[in-house]
Amino acid sequence: AKAKAAAETKAKKAAEAKAQAAAEAKAKIEADAKAKAAAEEARLAAKRMEAEAKAAKAKAAPKKKASTKAATKKAPAKKAEPAKVKDDGWASLSPSALKRKTVAEIAGFLEQNGVATTDEKTGKTRLKKDLLEAVEQLLVTV
Repeated sequence: AKAKAAAETKAKKAAEAKAQAAAEAKAKIEADAKAKAAAEEARLAAKRMEAEAKAAKAKAAPKKKASTKAATKKAPAKKAEPAKVKDDGWASLSPSALKRKTVAEIAGFLEQNGVATTDEKTGKTRLKKDLLEAVEQLLVTV
């Protein structure tokens, strides 16, 4: 009877230990899930803040870009001022006639007069409106 009671006590303790281990494992899993959810929420919040910062920067950026472009437009035209401008009848063109010129024609005229027609950063030909502004500045010096 003593042996049976000892065996039952031992089995009971083993069952309690097993139940406690299972409870601890469950608690650990729940804690990990909470931590994972918190980390995901923090990641999403950071992503949202980054998107908001980009949007705010994008609203402010066009003003900065415009001033940057204006600075790059003026610089090449200033280089051409000391040299004589080859007019080729461009000064007599009306604004609408200038706008009808192709990018290639405008770029050719500017290059003849020593004005850069490519963007320094990208290496691509500048936009037509930028080239036209450079022509107008160049012709003002004539």
